[in-house]
Amino acid sequence: RRGALLGWVDASFRLRDLISGILAGNVNAVGVTLDLDIYDGTTVHPDSRMFDSNEGVDTSAARFQAVRSLTLYGRPWVVLVRSLPAFEAQLNQRAANMIALVGELGSLILAWALWLLLGSRRRVVELAREMTADLRQSEARQARLNRAL
Repeated sequence: RRGALLGWVDASFRLRDLISGILAGNVNAVGVTLDLDIYDGTTVHPDSRMFDSNEGVDTSAARFQAVRSLTLYGRPWVVLVRSLPAFEAQLNQRAANMIALVGELGSLILAWALWLLLGSRRRVVELAREMTADLRQSEARQARLNRAL
C-alpha cells in the first residue's frame, strides 16, 4: 500500500467564509436577527459545534427555533437556527392584535346579520300564515255568498 501512495492532499477551509459565501455576504445581517449554529454529527452538543454566528450570546430564551439535519458528502451536520431579540422585535404585535380585533368584529357583524335574517324569516312565515288564513276566510265567505244566490 505504501508503495502505491503517491502523496496526499490536505484541504482546509474557513467555515465563516464558506457560510458568508453561501449567505451572499449577509452572515452579519443574519447574525443580528438570527443565531445560526452548525454542528458536526447528528447531535447538538457544544463540543461538536463548527460554526456559531453569535459566539457567546445566550439564545436559550429564543421564542423561535428550527433544527435541520443535513448530510453533505457523507458527513452528517445539524443546523440550528434560533431567533434573537432583534428578530422578535420585528414581529408586529400591534398588527396581530388588529387582525384579531377585525376578525372578532367581522364575526359579530355576521352573527348580527344572521340573527336579522332568521328574525325576518320568522316574520315572513307568520305573515304568510296570516295571509293564508285571511284568504281561506275570504274564499269561505265568497263560497257562502255564491250558494246563497
